[in-house]
Parts: sequence; structure tokens; C-alpha cells
Amino acid sequence: MSHRPPLPLPQVLDTARILYGLIHARYILTAQGLSDMKAKYKAHEFGACPRTLCDKQVVLPVGLSDTHSTSNENPLKLFCPRCQELYDHNVPGGNYIDGAFFGSTYPHLFLQTFREVRPPPPTQRYVPRVFGFKIAKVEEQALQNTAREEWPKRLKNEPVSDWDS
Repeated sequence: MSHRPPLPLPQVLDTARILYGLIHARYILTAQGLSDMKAKYKAHEFGACPRTLCDKQVVLPVGLSDTHSTSNENPLKLFCPRCQELYDHNVPGGNYIDGAFFGSTYPHLFLQTFREVRPPPPTQRYVPRVFGFKIAKVEEQALQNTAREEWPKRLKNEPVSDWDS
């Protein structure tokens, strides 16, 4: 029987932390896990959407990948069910939390399971304006950008306008 040398304690603890996180990701998809997470959601434990027009909508944790990242490339994100956007999970002095510990499925399964907590869509929509005038829609801007690209290219250091010189 071959004996492997014991792993150093920090490596054992790190491996245990990763294993616990990946088990957590599976647990929160179970009926009991979803129920536990509903209590946390109602207690606003995950914070609120930073978008003003979402009116402090409670957010849900989500990962962009279900695979643990050894190089911290999959940080935890926060999903707002109202505006359907992702936000960084910024906790001053907080530790890095891998998004795989919540997975990419959790918030969507949660909202499908508990339809009563789904927020209504935003009642207001932000309309960008310059000097009081609405800015062209994204599609129109894309067409304008394409047209601009077709114009003869300026020299690299040539100013765009008289104000730039």
C-alpha cells in the first residue's frame, strides 16, 4: 500500500472551501435550498440594484460559469430581476467569491419557482438627452456609425474639429 504525504493544511482548507462552494451551488437548486434562499431574498441579504429606476429592487447572486475558476476569473455577480442586468458584487474589504458557488442557473430557476416574487417591469425608462433633445436610438446610432466609417479616413493626428487644435 502506497502512502501519499499529507497535504499542507492551507491546501486542505482551500480545497475544502472550493468543495463546499460547489456543493452549495447544487444545494440551492433543490426544493429546500430554493426555500432557504427565498428567506434570504425576502430579508434583502444580497443587496439592491444600483440602478436608480429599479427603485432598490432586491438582487440575486449569479455566476457566469458553473466551473470553479482557479485564477479568479469568475467573480460573483448580482442579477436584478427588474432590469435584467448584471452588476459586480463589490463589498469593500470583502473576499473574492467565485460565481460557480451560486452557478448560472440559480436566479432564473428561483424566479420561475417563486413567481410571486417576480417584480413588475420598470415603470419608467431612462431617455438620454443632450440639451433637452432625445438622442437617436441605438439602431439609428449604429447606422450613423456605419455611415461615418465609410467617409474618408482622417489622418491619424488630424484634429476632428477646430476646437481640437
